[in-house]
Amino acid sequence: LARWLEEQLTTHGRPDHTGTFADLRYRDPDPDLDGHHGEEYRLVVTASDLSAGRLRLLPADADAFGITPSTLRVVDAVRASVSIPLFFRPAKWKTLGGGTSWLVDGGMLSNFPVSVFDREDGEPPRWPTFGIKLSARPENGFGTVNRISGPISFGKAVLNTLTGFYDRMHIEDSHAVARTIFIDTDAVRPTEFDLSDEDREMLYQQGRRAATEFLDGAGAQQAWDFAQYIATYRSPG
Repeated sequence: LARWLEEQLTTHGRPDHTGTFADLRYRDPDPDLDGHHGEEYRLVVTASDLSAGRLRLLPADADAFGITPSTLRVVDAVRASVSIPLFFRPAKWKTLGGGTSWLVDGGMLSNFPVSVFDREDGEPPRWPTFGIKLSARPENGFGTVNRISGPISFGKAVLNTLTGFYDRMHIEDSHAVARTIFIDTDAVRPTEFDLSDEDREMLYQQGRRAATEFLDGAGAQQAWDFAQYIATYRSPG
């Protein structure tokens, strides 16, 4: 994966690309706000730091590993983020203090960090930010119903609860359901790496249908309305 991604960045990147997050610096369209919050980037990659017991947002947390955000390689961040435990080897990074951090899939701690690009100054957003969640829309919030019938299902329920609790608190607090496109992918497991052409087409059509219904409305679901979203969820006070 790392070699493939490096090839893609080289092939499709700018002629002066470096392969680091320096290529992905964010420039605010409003000159008065550009750089207002320091260095910001158009890509945020999450990784679970097992050694520190916390979620890492890369490149913002690069300084914990003795490097600057602008010198962190995009490939290295993605390599750490996709390290699903028991499927791939964890990434091992040296910390600023000389120790070792074991980094695995960011989804272990937060599988839906939809707020990473939200404004933090309390002002209404200038444009919408949409989340795309690869699961069917739950009936109640983002909780998962776990059917327990023995020790194996009990263990899976513990894991599902641990990995989903952070997201559920975060999502319910930020009213993210109102800006989330749910795509039902239950027919395909996340670890099915060799999909047939039929499965690929099915997933594509599911995503296209879900996005169209979210934006244009369908049945009881109203069309997306940015002004209504702000009035309901993001107005001061």
